[in-house]
Amino acid sequence: MHWAAAKGRMNIMEVLVKTRKSAVLDRCETKHSAPLHWASGYGFVEAVEYLLDKGLEDHT
Repeated sequence: MHWAAAKGRMNIMEVLVKTRKSAVLDRCETKHSAPLHWASGYGFVEAVEYLLDKGLEDHT
């Protein structure tokens, strides 16, 4: 999910959410950052909105 969020790959994000929502949305891996951090850091507003809409917890 982190890679997809950082690249703004909405199609991949949607598949991951449908198949493994809890496993991918809130997971903090690289430097304690969640997919939301990656999407916002790379400027993918649509990805940020999608993650928030799907119930992402920020963990900041």
